[in-house]
Amino acid sequence: RMLHELGMLAKDTLTTCSGLDLQGSYVGQTKDKVNEAMSEAQGGVLFVDEAYTLGQGTIFAQEALDQLVAKMTEPEHLSRTVVILAGYQEPMERMLAGANPGIKSRFTDRIDFPDWDSADCVADLRARC
Repeated sequence: RMLHELGMLAKDTLTTCSGLDLQGSYVGQTKDKVNEAMSEAQGGVLFVDEAYTLGQGTIFAQEALDQLVAKMTEPEHLSRTVVILAGYQEPMERMLAGANPGIKSRFTDRIDFPDWDSADCVADLRARC
């Protein structure tokens, strides 16, 4: 909501999913799941919790990561949809280290949140914007 109020996003919507939610069970399903999540989040925020599962080395995890990068660079999402990858620090670092090189260039900012309550998070984000 804050990013919308600051005029940075067209919508004040938040779409949430897990890294596993973006992975299919059969070939072709993963791409559809990522496309659906990005379509729902268009102009707002896509929050992917436990995103480190996208670096687990399965064909579906890799396909999800590759499709996420592809969607983020499409005109309807580029500089219009915020994608947040969240997860524990060490597994996230491993995921990013072994990921498609394009993913690192798409996620240039990193925020490590200590054990904060929601007011602390909002205050930190306001200071950054």
